[in-house]
Amino acid sequence: MFSESKNGILCMHLPKVASQSFKQALSVINFEYSNEFHFIRELDPKKLDNYNFIFSFVRDPLDRLISSWRQSNFWKNFDQYIDFLNTIDFSDYNLIQDAYKKIRQNIENYVIVHSIPQSFYFEINKKIYNKIFIGKFENLQSDYFEISERIKKIENLETPPLLHKNKSKFPDLEPCISIRSKILISKIYHMDYENFGYDIKKGA
Repeated sequence: MFSESKNGILCMHLPKVASQSFKQALSVINFEYSNEFHFIRELDPKKLDNYNFIFSFVRDPLDRLISSWRQSNFWKNFDQYIDFLNTIDFSDYNLIQDAYKKIRQNIENYVIVHSIPQSFYFEINKKIYNKIFIGKFENLQSDYFEISERIKKIENLETPPLLHKNKSKFPDLEPCISIRSKILISKIYHMDYENFGYDIKKGA
């Protein structure tokens, strides 16, 4: 999923990382939204190099998974949800694409899409594409300000305030998560911890 401007700015939307908030804010300044592709590797390399600015956001893997589990409202406890994710081969590109295509058919596809390791979105030949500004959900407003300044220079437009839609209001689940689940999370999402500088001890 992405939003694109006519002047070569691309925003990649990741599930459970304020994607609806960005979609709404960018639509105000005439960015066009599309779900034609989901991963950076799906873009033609020549087109990719012609963008003036590419940006996206990531989120602490454990916090993102908790948000996804709560929204799915399927597994009674978080450990069952993590056990299911442990059966998924997230390196299988065909499986991931199929889950996106059939996301409305069953809860399993929905959960797979909302739990794909974030690194997967930015990889080309198993390396993070280095021309993307990757902000952090935890620094949402400050990183959005930096992005807004870049957009202003290219588009000569003021970006609207970013309103965090669908913000969860739940008690902290982390102290209740089993050690086993934390170990599985650190295993499944080790590249996200490594690539984006999150504390893997939180997930282990």
